[in-house]
Amino acid sequence: SDVVDSLNTLFSDSGTDGTDLPIITSPLSISVTTGDVVNYELVATYGVGYEWLGLPSGVVVTNGNYRKIIGTPTVGVYNVTIKAINYNGTTTETLVITVSNPPYSSTKSIQFDFQKYLDASANTSNPLYRPTNGTGANDSNSLLFWFKAGTNNNQQQTILFFGGSDLNNEGRYHLTYNGNNSNEKLTLRIGTNNNWIQWSTPVNSIVPNTWQQILIAYNGGQTGSSSGDLTSYNYTMRISINGVYKTLSTSHNNFGWSGSIVNDFFRIGRKGSGGNYMRNNCRVDLIALFDSDQFANRFNMYNGGVSQDLTLLSTPPVHLWEMGDGDTFPTLIDRINGLNFTQQGMVSSDTVTDAP
Repeated sequence: SDVVDSLNTLFSDSGTDGTDLPIITSPLSISVTTGDVVNYELVATYGVGYEWLGLPSGVVVTNGNYRKIIGTPTVGVYNVTIKAINYNGTTTETLVITVSNPPYSSTKSIQFDFQKYLDASANTSNPLYRPTNGTGANDSNSLLFWFKAGTNNNQQQTILFFGGSDLNNEGRYHLTYNGNNSNEKLTLRIGTNNNWIQWSTPVNSIVPNTWQQILIAYNGGQTGSSSGDLTSYNYTMRISINGVYKTLSTSHNNFGWSGSIVNDFFRIGRKGSGGNYMRNNCRVDLIALFDSDQFANRFNMYNGGVSQDLTLLSTPPVHLWEMGDGDTFPTLIDRINGLNFTQQGMVSSDTVTDAP
């Protein structure tokens, strides 16, 4: 019976004498989400030969069956020309393949502990890089993320580091968490071990075991002064927690830092080539980098404490890591510009089902 069915199919696909053209009967549109496999077969009454034109990258015609395509295309809308051919002529249609991001959902985060960190390429296109002292809006940037502090009282736990390998002479952007009991706060230092300016949030502004959204907005102003007067730089950097501005304490050494922020290391959870790791299962989620000062948008970003699809903001970030959702260990995908993080010293179980 299988042989009879195959022969009948072959005969029906061969067309009739004279005038019958192929009739394409398979659907002319496909909709999938990122990562889904396109598995489509072109079906045509009276079809004998088939042709594909304009297939998206990542999609190919299968071996042994030229009516089928398979693959995983990237986000976009693709118009593919499909042709069914027989001895009487050719029928041409357009197959529309729509690939979209999956509906927004945040259910996971990344858990950090001693000697566990993320590593990505540090490059000059990163908003945290700058070639010299801040020159204004063109050097501005913003860092947005959700943070759930652990219970370790270590005072130098690195959340994010971007900067040089020579800590004494090469500038860096270094955000740390002070977990000391009754002193829990964030500190951002710009500069080197010898010349620096730093801003700290009030004591007890970070609550252990509680999700909080952090926004750090830099207006691009100078962070160093030959005169030693840095009082005018107090508002160069502003920090909000859960959408609320925090009055910062500012300190400096040797007139602050008027040099570059070097592109040697870009890490989450580790200080350059040194240590200062996060401890006791600190958790981080939804990291976004902007190439502008986004402080005025802090309330919209906080969204009443509900995480949201940041790509839909009026000014979306230039880099976005969803930290577990849609990722495959050990890679954390940048949803916007392909600057992926690699998990170092971690295991797959460090992606945890815990999110704001």
